[in-house]
Amino acid sequence: MSAAQTASDQPTSEVLLEHILASLDDDKAEDVVQIDLRGRSDMADYMVI
Repeated sequence: MSAAQTASDQPTSEVLLEHILASLDDDKAEDVVQIDLRGRSDMADYMVI
């Protein structure tokens, strides 16, 4: 993160999840599963399989 960027400039985990799911859909991925890890993991908010 550059000095000019702030935490508010960073996309939320929900926005990143939507971008990831859209990209997988564009690539014709099948049987995509998203697992909500909020409150269960300090490392990630979502897991996409």
